[in-house]
Formats: sequence, C-alpha cells, structure tokens
Amino acid sequence: MEEVEKEDIPCLQKALIDREFPALKGLTYLDHAGATLYSRSQLSLVVEQLNAEVFGNPHSRNPSSRLATDHVDQVRHKVLAHFRTSAEEYSVVFTSGATGACKLLAESFNWESDGTFAYLEENHTSVFGMREIARARNARLAALSYEEVRLATLSHDVGGERGSADSLFAYPAQCNFSGFKYPLDWVERVRGNALDVAVGGRGRWYVLLDAAALVATSPLDLAETKPDFVCVSFYKMFGYPTGIGALLVRRGAEEALCKEYFGGGTVLVALPRQGFHVPRPVLHDRVEDGTINFQGILAVAHGLETLERLGGGMDEIGGRTHGLARYAVERLGALRHGNGKPVAVVYGRGDFARRETQGGTVGFNLVRGDGSFVGFAEVEKFSELFNIHLRTGCFCNPGACLHYLGLSEEDMKKHYAAGHVCGDDLDLVEGRPTGSVRISFGYMSTKRDADSFLRMIEECFCESESPAPSIPREISSRSDPGRISLTDVFVYPVKSCGGVAARDWPLTGTGLAYDRTWMVVTSAGVPLTQKREIRLCALQPRVDFGTNRLVLAFPGHPDATVPLDPNATQPTEKKDARTSKVCGDLVSTLDCGDEAAEWLSRVFGRDDLRLHRQNPVASRKKNAREVSLANDSQYLLVSRASVRDVLGRLREKGVDIEEDRLVARFRPNLVVDGDGETLAPFAEDAWESLGIGSSSFKCHGLCSRCQMVCIDQETGEKTKEPLATLSGFRGAKASFGIYLSRTSGKRLCVGDSVLSGSFGTQ
Repeated sequence: MEEVEKEDIPCLQKALIDREFPALKGLTYLDHAGATLYSRSQLSLVVEQLNAEVFGNPHSRNPSSRLATDHVDQVRHKVLAHFRTSAEEYSVVFTSGATGACKLLAESFNWESDGTFAYLEENHTSVFGMREIARARNARLAALSYEEVRLATLSHDVGGERGSADSLFAYPAQCNFSGFKYPLDWVERVRGNALDVAVGGRGRWYVLLDAAALVATSPLDLAETKPDFVCVSFYKMFGYPTGIGALLVRRGAEEALCKEYFGGGTVLVALPRQGFHVPRPVLHDRVEDGTINFQGILAVAHGLETLERLGGGMDEIGGRTHGLARYAVERLGALRHGNGKPVAVVYGRGDFARRETQGGTVGFNLVRGDGSFVGFAEVEKFSELFNIHLRTGCFCNPGACLHYLGLSEEDMKKHYAAGHVCGDDLDLVEGRPTGSVRISFGYMSTKRDADSFLRMIEECFCESESPAPSIPREISSRSDPGRISLTDVFVYPVKSCGGVAARDWPLTGTGLAYDRTWMVVTSAGVPLTQKREIRLCALQPRVDFGTNRLVLAFPGHPDATVPLDPNATQPTEKKDARTSKVCGDLVSTLDCGDEAAEWLSRVFGRDDLRLHRQNPVASRKKNAREVSLANDSQYLLVSRASVRDVLGRLREKGVDIEEDRLVARFRPNLVVDGDGETLAPFAEDAWESLGIGSSSFKCHGLCSRCQMVCIDQETGEKTKEPLATLSGFRGAKASFGIYLSRTSGKRLCVGDSVLSGSFGTQ
C-alpha cells in the first residue's frame, strides 16, 4: 500500500480551526462518527436569523407562520440538492434523527403475512428495533450476512416479475464499526428480486439505505443510486442541531406506506366520535405528526452551507477524512513491540487505500507483546489522560461486533451472563474483547489529530523490548502477625482538589468529617474535576475548626473562606437546593454564594464556576450506605506495602518517584503500614473487615483506577505512570486500594493499631 504523505491530506488551516472551533483548544477530538463539531460562524448565522425575524408555528396561518413554512420548504429543497436530487424524485420527511426515521418507516410500512423484513446483520441497533414491529405484524424475518447478500446480488440478474407482498431490505451505506462502505449497487439488485432465493419467498422489494454514517463525511448521489428510503442524522454531518434527521422517500415508494397514527396537522378532517379522518395528500404533511422542530430545521440550512463554505464540499471532505483514516491505519499497522509483534489489530473488509470502499472511521484493538488483548477500557483511560476523545465498545452495531471480533451469538449471551452490557467497561471476558476502539475523522480534523493519537498509542502501549524478568514478588492475601498501624489520614474537603493531612479526625455517617463535602461546578451544575481542569490540584482547602470556616488557598491569590455551617450561607429549604450529578447519582447541593464564585473565577480565569456543598438534609447512598460527594464509598484505604511494590516495578522501568508523592496520586483517606515484613503487598485485597483503633469498618472491594493517578498532585504534570504499570499486573481495571464503610467509632488517630478480620492478629 502506497503511504499517504502529509501533503496528500489537504486539511483546514490551523488559524481557521482556532477561529471556528475554539473549544478544540488543548484536546484531540476523534469521535466524529458519534457526533461531529459545529463551527462558531455556523452558530452565529443561526442566532442571527432567529434574532432577525419572527418564525411562528407552521400550523397557524399568520404571517410569521407562513414565513416559517416557506423557510422549512426551502430547507427541504436544500437537503435534496445536497444529495443531488430534487422534489420530483424524493420527499423529505423530517424526524428526530436516523433512529426516528427507522421507527417511522417500521410503523408505516405495509407489512403483510407473506412479506419479508430482511436486514444485513451488520446494522445499527435501530434497524434491529424495526424487526420487532415487523414481527408483531406477522412479517417474515431474515437476518443476512454480508456474504449471503454479496453472493445473492452477484449471481442474480436484475429484472423479472416482482412479487405481490411488500418486502423491505435494510442495510447501511457505511459500517459505523469499521468504516467499510457497502456496495450501493445492492439497491437496484435487491429491488430486482435478488434476495428472493436467500429469504425463500418472492416479494415486491423496497430498500432502506441507512446513510447516517456515510453522509457524515462522504457524498451520496441519489441521482445515481435510488434507494426507496434513506435515513440520515444531521448532527453527524455538521454538529448542530441535534434531534433533527430525515427520512427521504422515493416517489412511488410511498405506496408501501400505510401509517395508522395521525397527529396534529396531518389530516384534512377528523371526527371525534366516528372513525373518520382524511390524511393530507402531501407525504411529509401527513406523516410529520405535530409541530415540527421548525427552529432546528432552519439551522439545518446553515449546517449544509457550512459544509461547503468551510469544508469545501462533500467530495473534498470525503477525500480528507479518508486520507486521515488511511494515514492512521498505516502508522498504526507499522507499530511493533520490541519483540517484533504488532501493537494493533485493525478491523475492516475493504482496502483502506480505496476511498470507494473505506470511509474516515477506523476500528481496532490493541495487543500486548505476549499476544494478549488490551481491554478497550484501558485504552480509554489513557486517551482521557492525553485529552483524546474517542469511542469504545460495539457502537450500537452488535452484528459488526460479532463479525470482526470472531464471536458467536452464544458468546455474546455468555458475556451478558458474565455481567457485560452495552455501554459498560467490561472489556475482556476470558481474555477476549467484548468490543473495540474507534477513531473517526471529520471535516475539521487534521494530521495533528492523528499524530496525537498515534503518539499516545506508541508511548503507552508499545513495549520497547522483551520484558525483563521481574524481581520475584509474592503477593499474599495474608500478613504475618505483628503491628500494623494507621500512618496517614487525608481529608479532601473539596472534591478533586488538594488533600489535608491530619493527625486525628472525627468520623461521620458519610465518611471523614467534611471529606468531599464541597465541589466546584460549572454554571450548568456539572462537577469540575482534575480530568477537565488540572489546576484543581493546586487548590488547597483546609478546615478551620477554630473559626468554623472552610479556607480555600491557591498560589498567587488571597485566601477565600466559606462557613462550615450550611445555614450560614444558604437556608436549607428545598427551594434553595440545586441538583448535580456525581458518578451517575443525582445529588442535592447548596450554592455557597457569589463571593466564593467570584474567587473561583479570578483563580481559574473563567466566569462559569460556582462552589456547591452537599445538602445536609438530603442523603446520598451507594449500595445502601450513606456517602458524601465521593465517587464510590465512604473511605478509601491504601497500604504502603502495596505502594512500595508498585514503586519497585516503576523503578525497573526507570521511573523514579518518591513514596509519599505516589501515595498522594492515589488520593486515599487512610494509609496503613506494617513493621518490617508484617504487611504483605496487596494483603488488603482479601480483607473483609477492619478495626482501626476503637473504630470498626467493613471492606467493600477494590478501587478501580482511572487516569487521575497519572497526575502529580504537586505539579499537575501528567504521565502514563503508574496507570500503565497497574494495568499490566493488576488487570484492566488497574485496581489499587480498597473501599471501606464505618460500622462503629467516632474518631481516628495516626498511630492507631489496625486489625484485619482476615488474619485476626493485631
């Protein structure tokens, strides 16, 4: 394969990207197949139009209503022109997206008892959902593999008498898993009865082309290829607005539609008692139920214009995104471990060098030097560390997942039985991947984006040489009798900010007193963490019991304070409560006032930050235990013996770090250690209960680590360690430390003896 050189990829200039996509500063966005980005000027044009004129409900008859209707009709024509067709050939039915288009078609199609719904196995889940409606209406079902359709269409001559039963075949124009482009000539061949033998019955065939993935970065010429139905989502094409898509219906294909439900604006007349109504004669008028999203539809026109004005048109965008994907695949395929083994397995059917068969999407998995797979969740963690936005999993395409990963449907059922569900981070079952990693390019992507991604892969996943024999280490679940004690207590009053080392500290029903009681949130109520604002590690809070205030310190700025008593800042009536979200849980919080917000704005140079505290009258529970604003549990404990084990492994790699600084990266509440060989590394993994001084605790499992441990809490510097080492010998979840909840006790002191229920000796 001839390599793609830098000059072969005509990307947008950096100055243009900086001006039009300012939010991209400091990050690499590679999830354009999920949702591409909107430009600054595109949004400005939308707002400018909405500010300039009044657009009324299209179902009214006043001037503003007629204006909205006229503009919406113009957008329909622009959509058709974009796909190189016209109103003489196709109708545009606006929907909530490609999924909404599939649902509308399934509900409206004239399923008959001898008709068939056939679909390619490698389809989006939305197409599988159509199957259930077809099944309920007694249609026959046929799931076909790529090879079955390919052979059927190759061996069949187009033409012949069509059957009498309306049948529908659905397939994607481009695979959202791998970027492979399926043959568009299947459309005419299937309409010419090519699938009759494969499905075992003669039908009057119609074709649904799911073009959502294809048209995001490639042209679709409906003057050349004429599916009966085409579904698209506009946010995949130009980012804004979401919630708008379309079902394009070829003239004549509407004969296969018999929609039952009718909503506002879709009928000429409807009677309340008699079962009598007359649908409107124009297709889009009778199937677009209720008031359409006319303001969003107006924005579609500006999105289409942006593709031409900034992107250079779909032909140029298609060449650019394919070139970037090809470049990434070539470089990824060239990466080798020190033993010569490949670093990645790239998934695809076509030749990545051919734009006709490959789009701007790359699906792959990483492999270690010993041939074992790297879980996609591990790749995701390191990507976040480098601020690279990509996607992992099966991408709502289980059929492609089965094909490319070499899985059977029984395998997928076993994965489900093992606890794996769509969208989770259970990435390996018995060493086999349950999904993959996907990068995808958009019209504003550049070679710098591809290079940032490739550098991350090379730095974090290329084993430079054959692993040297490790220093033998026995990781025991037991510890020898002897003294184990509490060496450190850390409190983190403000979530994701600096910790306070304490000699002794009171305990509460949610954890250490005032631990993760406050958090910094954006104006939208979204918690800010070091993953998004690394300078939070320099924000050093402390609890002043003498003045009953929380003190906030940041280098170069005067301190700020807020009361420890929530009633001194805000009354706790429900009307003053705010709602935020922490690790999927809705939490009730109280705003700490404008003074704290202004201080945060000065410190971080942004005016959208507020300080919130947990609402004391509203509890938050995790597994029936009350917790603060911490992610998972009341307390996190780590062992210095385990820390030293990790230190030894890091030093074998030439990474030198002080023990206390490594402890700080794990952000524990409690740190324990033993005398001499008293405490074995990772003995805590097996502990079930714990006594510390006069307090007792229950253990609740291991803490799975994310990229936060890669941030030096003193300097804010990011590195791949210790996450890379933890992932290598502790598994994909990189577990380190254990979660605890208090069962009794009121206070902890450094030096307290530690008694574990797993070995029964102090």
